Amino acid sequence: MRLTSSILVAAAVAAALTPPAHADQPPDDYVVGDDETCMEIAVKVLGDRRLLPELHRLNPQLGRLPHALKAGQVLKVPHIEPVADAQLTSKTGDVRVRKPSEADWDAAKRGMDLFRAWRVGAQARAAAEVTFADAQQLYLREHTVVIIYGPERRRARLDAPEAVLERGTLRSRLGELTGKPLKVTTPSAVAELGRGSAVVGVDDAGLSMVANHDGAAIALRGKAGGQVAVKSGMGTRVARGKRPEPPRPLPPAPTWLDAGPVGFVAVGGAATVTAAWTAEPKAASYRFELLRGTAVVAAAELPATVTRFELFGAPPGAYTAQVASLDKDRLEGKPGSALAVTVRGIALAAPGADAPPVAAAVGDDEPIDPARAGAPIVVARGTRIVTDGVTCSAGGAPAAVAVLLTPGPTEVRCTTAEGLALAPITLAVTEVVFAAAADRAAVVAGGTTELIIALTADAPLGDAWQLEPSVGLTVEGTTRTATGLRATLRAAADAPVTGVVRVVDATTQRSLGEVEITVAPIAATAATPPPAGPAPAAGPRWTVGGFAGVTYLPTGAVEGTELGNAALASDVVGTGPAVGARAAYWVDRNVFVEAEVAAIPTRFVGANQSALVLGGHASAGVRMIDRGRFELRALASAGAYALTSDSRDATDDVDPDVGWGLTGAVDIGDAMRLRLDGRQFITADRAGGVTDILEVNLGLELRVGRGR
Repeated sequence: MRLTSSILVAAAVAAALTPPAHADQPPDDYVVGDDETCMEIAVKVLGDRRLLPELHRLNPQLGRLPHALKAGQVLKVPHIEPVADAQLTSKTGDVRVRKPSEADWDAAKRGMDLFRAWRVGAQARAAAEVTFADAQQLYLREHTVVIIYGPERRRARLDAPEAVLERGTLRSRLGELTGKPLKVTTPSAVAELGRGSAVVGVDDAGLSMVANHDGAAIALRGKAGGQVAVKSGMGTRVARGKRPEPPRPLPPAPTWLDAGPVGFVAVGGAATVTAAWTAEPKAASYRFELLRGTAVVAAAELPATVTRFELFGAPPGAYTAQVASLDKDRLEGKPGSALAVTVRGIALAAPGADAPPVAAAVGDDEPIDPARAGAPIVVARGTRIVTDGVTCSAGGAPAAVAVLLTPGPTEVRCTTAEGLALAPITLAVTEVVFAAAADRAAVVAGGTTELIIALTADAPLGDAWQLEPSVGLTVEGTTRTATGLRATLRAAADAPVTGVVRVVDATTQRSLGEVEITVAPIAATAATPPPAGPAPAAGPRWTVGGFAGVTYLPTGAVEGTELGNAALASDVVGTGPAVGARAAYWVDRNVFVEAEVAAIPTRFVGANQSALVLGGHASAGVRMIDRGRFELRALASAGAYALTSDSRDATDDVDPDVGWGLTGAVDIGDAMRLRLDGRQFITADRAGGVTDILEVNLGLELRVGRGR
């Protein structure tokens, strides 16, 4: 863990008097460090010089005084129950703690106790609040380390706590009931901070800056001499080797352009928070902070030319914003009045999709990750704005659920139940295009056809859609495909020559478009038509495709295949990859016949010699399950495997077989499917019985004729 500054804090805990040494507890071991004395050990380890006689009693081997201790020497020390010196009452971001006996840092937890010689460190974009037993508080900004030290416990009620600030910025807050001042030592000065709040900083050159925001005067003494009293609203500096400069007024705080409260909308759990203030002539820069409760979750220092803060990525919640002025010498004035900031979440439900949950307000102390502003949010026409306790309008009347129906940039305005108007947001609403293929938008009166409608949009769409036909038309079995909708369109014998099919969002029952349908009249016939017979077939319906997979050929001495008529088990061919092609003719919607051929390059089991197995099968199949884009088929097959090779120990051979299998298929386009096949074939084995050959392959299937 890389920490660029450190603060050494000596903290008195008024309630922590000398803890008792427990006689029923065995003494602890202590390893003597370089040049340590018995008195130093009594104060450092036990916290009280009065325990020095007890240290001597437990170590009679030391002999008469004076004792000359050696580094590495092990002494017995009384066992004393530890008492917390402070507590980590708040944290933001990555805050770590490290015990004095350990080299590694551990993650800090809010509310954890802090003990003597523990370090507390805040990394980048992090902060921590340490509260001592007498309610004194220190606020650590990023890149800061605090080391907690308790003074001798017998003097805990007398000694003032002390902080040594080496580099960075420390903010203090001492309440009215605080009994002692907080002494802050810097490389160039010593300041005693009384009741109230103050900011103390040190730059890389050791220049100290002290700003008294309010409360009692600060007694500031330069290490090179000189002392001044820094009253409330005043500040000063002390350079290394110099006396303190005369105190001067701190720069006034700027005022908010909008006194608030202000509110913002979080889409997808993140809002853009903005705040602007009037320019302060005496300010050389500004420090802006956004707080959730008492925790600073975002902060920035801005030049005097910038009087507006913009933060992307704020989650829903209640915040306050504050801004302070810094003068040319970086003396930080007291922040102005707090600005109340409310962020409320909304969710966007795409057409045909269920409503997603609305992001709830967060209450943790984690910092806001400042995301970079992205492109405008693009949504499809028909998108719904879903809220929780907020009403929104998008060009119409406010509603708990507003629907975006006008393409183009659309301003959305929302108001909380308490009447707070949230800052408007702009959504880019894009059109949803519905188009039916030319040969899919015509039907013969009294007949049916397959209707395929493409759905396209520059934003996400859901899967819940309905097709509503005009008079004389009916729609059956609407299913969602990867690119649109598929259904069976039926026309009555007396249907009008033109009609429409409306595309409806099933969730809101709003029509978002329609396609035109042409109804062709029934062909003219003789005056006395023959008796009605079966309707003519709709035409050939074919599928073709290819596949790749693996064919498992058993190789056991008995159950190995008889393919090749080999005398020895070592001359049997083994498992190999398979590639092939297939074609199927669909007798009707659910029944088909299929033929396939495959090539299986393989090798003999006991010889380093290649072989080629060819397979050919004819199958009859049925579609068992049809769920729109997904289907499951079963097949019964008959065919043969043939072996061809240059081996002298196996003959070219053909073995017949019968088998069965299952096929799973899924649409990946209007005419393309991805299919997975598993087959089991029964054929002769080497012992005069039967064995099985297993196939698994993955392939593509293309529809080339009419029908499904």
